[in-house]
Amino acid sequence: MLIFIFRKSFHARIVTMFIVVLLISLCAAYMFTYVFYPEHHRSEQSLSTVEDGINALLLSEEAASIADLEANAREHQATLTVLDEEQQLQYRSEAAQPISDASIHNFSSLSEGESSFVFKGTEELFEIAIARPINGELHTLVYQVDLSAESQAVRDIIIASLLVVFIVGSILFLIASTPIVSPINLLSKAAKKMATGDFSVYIQKKREDEIGELVDNFNYMSKELQKVENMRQEFVSNVSHEFKSPMTTINGFTQAIRDEVVKENEREEYLAIIQSSTQRLSRLSDHLLQLASLESEHHPLQMTSYALDEQIRRVILATRLLWEEKHIDIQVDLPSITIEADQDLMEQVWMNLFTNAIKFSHSHGTIWVNVIVLPQQIKLVVEDEGIGISEEHLPYVFDRFYTVDEARTPEKSGNGLGLPLVQRIVDAHGFSIDVQSKITEGSTFTVTIMPSVSYD
Repeated sequence: MLIFIFRKSFHARIVTMFIVVLLISLCAAYMFTYVFYPEHHRSEQSLSTVEDGINALLLSEEAASIADLEANAREHQATLTVLDEEQQLQYRSEAAQPISDASIHNFSSLSEGESSFVFKGTEELFEIAIARPINGELHTLVYQVDLSAESQAVRDIIIASLLVVFIVGSILFLIASTPIVSPINLLSKAAKKMATGDFSVYIQKKREDEIGELVDNFNYMSKELQKVENMRQEFVSNVSHEFKSPMTTINGFTQAIRDEVVKENEREEYLAIIQSSTQRLSRLSDHLLQLASLESEHHPLQMTSYALDEQIRRVILATRLLWEEKHIDIQVDLPSITIEADQDLMEQVWMNLFTNAIKFSHSHGTIWVNVIVLPQQIKLVVEDEGIGISEEHLPYVFDRFYTVDEARTPEKSGNGLGLPLVQRIVDAHGFSIDVQSKITEGSTFTVTIMPSVSYD
């Protein structure tokens, strides 16, 4: 379980690495101070000797003479100062420090067998005062233990230990951090490549923790950006093609008219072609602008409540010349329905769907426009008996500039922006659109309108 967590969690790996490095560093410092720093032994032994000496001095009985007391003090690494009953100096070892008046005053209150302890931090000196009889007279024995050497040894040991921890810890962290920093460096280099426009970069995943997840997300981002780049290039290519074709037509026929190589009876026909190409360019520009506005999510929707059935009837009437020209029968089933939406944008949806149905229907065919009312939604269905769409093309009918009619015949050609625009408008409203089609059997487009709907 712990191994699984260690492999899956970058945080657990960092914490574990820190604990391991800290423990190894402390062990290394301990071994260094004991094996390579013998002063530690000496200071420890010295402190132990001083402790034993203090205990021995406190437990000592009446001494025969000051010389015996001096020998006893020297044996326990202490100096001796002897004060009489009047606290007057009677004896002081050569290495003994002078006793302050304040200390002498405190010692004067000691009774036989009592002791006093004073530690002078600034001088690193430990004073032990004991009231003991010498030759039948009460004296104050003041032992001074110099701890400066031991204190310095302790400071040296601490500094050496910290240095060992720092050096060993730094080396171990440097080694342990390599597997962590390595993929981050790879990500940084890959990001720089992507910044130059190279989206083909791929980083091999070697771990299952958060770094591995980051690598997966980076590779996914790289793949998606590559798709976007391909779409951008395809978009530029398609736009260039869509603009170039009518521009070439306009330029060619205009030049022909200016050079007077066009017969008088053909001039009107050429002007009509020029006008048609101009209108095509205008529609293309309008669609591109609308798509850009809708995809930027800055296009405000002018939401109003209006009669959907009346809007559909207006669209059918507006296209009457088109479906009458092909002798198409229109079958309509529209109950009175009120919806809340952007009326102008939704009119473009119905216009695109209906004109597409007319465009790809056979002469003397039938188009059905029906509304299916459900408890929480309505479905508006536009169905035709036209040429249909093959299964392989269905997933792409809402892609920009995608056209099913590969032959691009004049009567069926388009710029491939109508259905993408329909989908963006439907999505902006929170509605949905679906298409079902079979080749030679026709197509069915269904727009599902969510709540805020009322009907009679």
